[in-house]
Amino acid sequence: MFLLIPIAFVAGLLTAFTPCALPVLPVVLGSSTDSRNKIKGVILGLVMVFVLLSLTLASLVQLLGLSVSTIRWLSIGLLLVMGGMMIFDKLWIQIQAQIERVWHPPTWGKDRSDFVGGLLLGGSLGMVWTPCVGPVVGAVTALTASSPFSLISWLIMLGYGGGIGLGLYLIALGGQKAGQKLSLIKQHNQRMRLIFGLIVWLTAAMIALGWDTRLQAWTLQHLPAAWTQAGGFLQNSQWVIQQLDKLTN
Repeated sequence: MFLLIPIAFVAGLLTAFTPCALPVLPVVLGSSTDSRNKIKGVILGLVMVFVLLSLTLASLVQLLGLSVSTIRWLSIGLLLVMGGMMIFDKLWIQIQAQIERVWHPPTWGKDRSDFVGGLLLGGSLGMVWTPCVGPVVGAVTALTASSPFSLISWLIMLGYGGGIGLGLYLIALGGQKAGQKLSLIKQHNQRMRLIFGLIVWLTAAMIALGWDTRLQAWTLQHLPAAWTQAGGFLQNSQWVIQQLDKLTN
């Protein structure tokens, strides 16, 4: 059964290169115009929150009395705030100065600040992103609805999230290397920050209007299954199905 963990990792890695990742790619690629710490923060935040919510959403809804819709709109609001901080950076600096008069936050260097900012942005995105879930993740999610503290379920989801994170990180690094060759990005860093903020806002608007799920549905219907369902040969194998049956009793 523990062999499902590396299978989930490979499935997650392949998922990052399918159209299922399209809703988050603009933010991931946008972060590649910034420091590598920002990229790491965005991807780590996205993966951590996605995994945590996938495994604990049912329990959180019961415990806090929050609907899934409420959590979705909260994350959209956070995305709008994060994008606004990048678009109106001078205004944000003034607000930050007022906050620091009352509360003195820990002093961070630029690298750590970039990482924390990316972590918050990625976490906000991870609250609303739902990739094309295959049999492995579907079974684990169903299992945790009744048994949220199953160790094997957590390990499988961490494997899946780790695979997605690695795939997105490789995509972001590729975007960063391509961007480094363009003098426009190097010379207009402030303008690129503005563009990145607008990308975050557009992503939030797309999610609010439900275009992210429509885009996924369209790609599944019109693009080759070999691309949209990469990794399906692993997840749909007879051995994996048998192990999933044992996992979910």
